[in-house]
Amino acid sequence: MYLCVDLFIFQSIKKGSFVTLYVGEVIRSEDAERRAKNSAHGHTYQFDLDFNDQESFPYTVDASKYGNVAHFINHSCNPNLVVYAVWVDCLDPNLPKLAMFALKDISKV
Repeated sequence: MYLCVDLFIFQSIKKGSFVTLYVGEVIRSEDAERRAKNSAHGHTYQFDLDFNDQESFPYTVDASKYGNVAHFINHSCNPNLVVYAVWVDCLDPNLPKLAMFALKDISKV
């Protein structure tokens, strides 16, 4: 059995607007692989921080236990949000914040 969640907004969002941050526990990529193998039904809420090197990246954000509403967003073949790496108050180039912005105008419910 799979959990399906629909998210609705109560205020329209303009194209290019900041929507939310994808947050969670920052873990080493090796731990992320282990967690993914042990996850129920093969579902994870992990986001690899591979913006600098897509082959060898040290960190992954795991939102399965310590996340926010963002881990339910953008699981679509036709997404309405885009994720940008944003560096704020951090000197490590491998630890960006994951900011989600609207790709198009999104109408409220």
